[in-house]
Amino acid sequence: MKSAVYIEGTINDPSDIDEYWSVEFAFPWSALKEHAFEDRKPKDGEQWRMNFSRVQWKLDIIDGAYSKQINPKTKKYFPEDNWVWSSQSVINMHRPEIWGYVQFSDIIVGSSKTKFVFNEDEYCKWELRKIYYAQKAFKNQHRKFTDKLGKLNYSNEYCLNATIEMKTSEFEFEATIQQPGKNNAWIINSEGLIWSE
Repeated sequence: MKSAVYIEGTINDPSDIDEYWSVEFAFPWSALKEHAFEDRKPKDGEQWRMNFSRVQWKLDIIDGAYSKQINPKTKKYFPEDNWVWSSQSVINMHRPEIWGYVQFSDIIVGSSKTKFVFNEDEYCKWELRKIYYAQKAFKNQHRKFTDKLGKLNYSNEYCLNATIEMKTSEFEFEATIQQPGKNNAWIINSEGLIWSE
């Protein structure tokens, strides 16, 4: 990996006000290859979900230096704040299904621009993810999955004309969503794996 940091200001000096900082990094394909769906580099326009986080602590200035604030009730440091580049609506970095999108391009960085084109399939994949959450909640309450969509705390927001089917067994479920006019359907299983057939 290559990285670079630029700071317009001073590091760890509370006596002045800094303007900004920036971070750049570049990953070689060899570092990302194990996460690829197929054994190939991403194609132009292909998108992956990715997230980046910055940790920010509540600070006091003591004797001219920064010091983490201590919660007077617990006598422990206040928990950190996590800044992410793409809103998640939940404090949990370990939910890749709600990370932002990175779109790959054949254009050399800085030589030109390309437009981000949202992949409409992501709407149906999100609907499947909502069914997954609802099935997990249903199983926690009833000790089994259901094949009846109406029994789940679920409402379809994005793929209104799609056909949704569910299959269950004692320990597993599978939900399929098929949009009209599309040759492929999207499927999710009880482990959260999504694929297309």
